Amino acid sequence: MLEIHLNSPVTRRRLRTGPAADHVDTFADWLHHQGYRPSSIAMLLRYLAGWTDWMTAAGFTEQDFLAGFEACKLAIEKERRIRYRRGPNRNSLRAAAVFIRFLQHQGELPIPAPPPSASDLWPVLGEFHSWMLRHRGLSRRSMSIRASSWD
Repeated sequence: MLEIHLNSPVTRRRLRTGPAADHVDTFADWLHHQGYRPSSIAMLLRYLAGWTDWMTAAGFTEQDFLAGFEACKLAIEKERRIRYRRGPNRNSLRAAAVFIRFLQHQGELPIPAPPPSASDLWPVLGEFHSWMLRHRGLSRRSMSIRASSWD
């Protein structure tokens, strides 16, 4: 329940009327079960309200969480932040990222595909890495490269 985690009735109303309304109660409980402290939960919910307010003003809906996140990120990069002004900021983007991760965990949004490995991006680099391992006797550890990025 949102009331347990957030004292401000104004912020609760903003969250319950915004694009995240259908998920906000479950999100607050999920944060609690993930081990977030009560003060961190309240702060994330306040920042999430700023992001959802921006999404509503920009014309994004519940179906546009990912597109709204990217558009908000671009808007923040373009516009200089004025202190103490309501609206999106880096903190609200962090809260939105946690919210999106929650939705992915719940199966509401697709989980992003893992990035391609270095050897997929640059095959010659992968060949060189293999050659160094086989012919020069270097270990993966001595090359300071994560093993998973070359497999």
